[in-house]
Amino acid sequence: MMKRKRLLPQERKKEIKKAAARIFKEKGFSATTMEDVIAESGLSTGGVYHYYKNTADILYDIMMMGNEHRNEVIMEFLSANSNLSKKDIIVELLTDKILDRNEYKSLYAMFLLECKKNEKYRKLYERLRKDTCENYKKPAEKLGIDVLKLFDSPEFEMFMNGTILAIEYLDNGSVLSQKRQLIREFITCFVDKHLI
Repeated sequence: MMKRKRLLPQERKKEIKKAAARIFKEKGFSATTMEDVIAESGLSTGGVYHYYKNTADILYDIMMMGNEHRNEVIMEFLSANSNLSKKDIIVELLTDKILDRNEYKSLYAMFLLECKKNEKYRKLYERLRKDTCENYKKPAEKLGIDVLKLFDSPEFEMFMNGTILAIEYLDNGSVLSQKRQLIREFITCFVDKHLI
């Protein structure tokens, strides 16, 4: 029998999250069990439970990885576009957030749908919302905006999440990507009213 390579805790957690993401996409969050994740990861039961007690904890970490990805995109954009006005930067970043096709987006869309049916996921959504706000404070401070104004707007949250769901489930991104200017205009109206 071949012995598994010893990995650092961060690398082991990454393996578990990748395995869970594959199962989540295949079965959905509610139907995925820890046994499914263990089987998909190829790790021992104790090895997985050492890092995660349940699938909601794994899902939380995956969603936070998505936030970290978005934060990196924001910081790169800010470095490359310091010549733009604050308003233009905000509008571009929010437009990109909606239209970005990354590995986390489909899981996030699935998660939004699960929140409608499952109280556990609604609570997780509120926790993620709070932690997302914390995650974006650094780039928001660099821009000189109050990030809470952005994340505390139910109207904008509905617009963002609704558009993400539409892209993921109805359009596959092609029509809305072609209508980038329209999305910019919606976001510009919000920014003018609430942030600037």
